[in-house]
Amino acid sequence: MEPPPSGALAADGGVVFHDQVYTSRTLILPDGRAASVAKGRITARDDTLLGFLSQHSDFKQAE
Repeated sequence: MEPPPSGALAADGGVVFHDQVYTSRTLILPDGRAASVAKGRITARDDTLLGFLSQHSDFKQAE
């Protein structure tokens, strides 16, 4: 996975997104995996989750 051109990187290299609607929820990705939002944040560590969050209007990439 190539690093994104902008946005906040988590300590492990993932990209941080803020959930603008919920502080806590579980997302079901197109490949069937679950990803959790906690405290209004979620970190994308793979292309599938990064693409999902980037295209969803509820999420804003941290700066």
